[in-house]
Amino acid sequence: MGPVLRIILVVMVGALAGFVSVQKFVEARGHALAGSTWRTWQVDSSDPYSVAHYFDEGMLPPDAPQWSLYENSKDSSGQSLEADCVYALAGKMPPGRWWRLSAESNGASASAAHHSWLQSDSAVLEADGSIRIAVSPSPRPANWIMPPDINDLKLLLFVLEEQKGAVPAPPQIDRISCP
Repeated sequence: MGPVLRIILVVMVGALAGFVSVQKFVEARGHALAGSTWRTWQVDSSDPYSVAHYFDEGMLPPDAPQWSLYENSKDSSGQSLEADCVYALAGKMPPGRWWRLSAESNGASASAAHHSWLQSDSAVLEADGSIRIAVSPSPRPANWIMPPDINDLKLLLFVLEEQKGAVPAPPQIDRISCP
């Protein structure tokens, strides 16, 4: 092996190792919410890794005083979410003036199907203010989100905030059935 080929190989291996380590570090910067499988990233313009997370997802970072983003790709038992399974989300949404829950795959928005997301202004709440949402490939009564066809599922919750402070975890995600 010639010296030029060896140098090219070393540079390529180094670049790949650097890329993988940055990806791992960016994902490790997310904050898990206590007692939940939901994660959030604190946005600080001086922290390039938090900003990189949003760019990696194909989004601009949120304006920290305005809104928050919560992500989840696991159910309450810690298993990865799958698009062909049926899930039930139950609980209270974090306090805010507006929220939107969407089903996505690998950071790409779900199809433009009407039921790939649910917003606070169209959600049906329980009498106590809690909410029940079904995530299922087939229609369900009341609050329903149809996941994308790709099996790698992620739920994103955007909350336009009224106030900052301690935020309760978004609803728990329970797996009901899988084919």
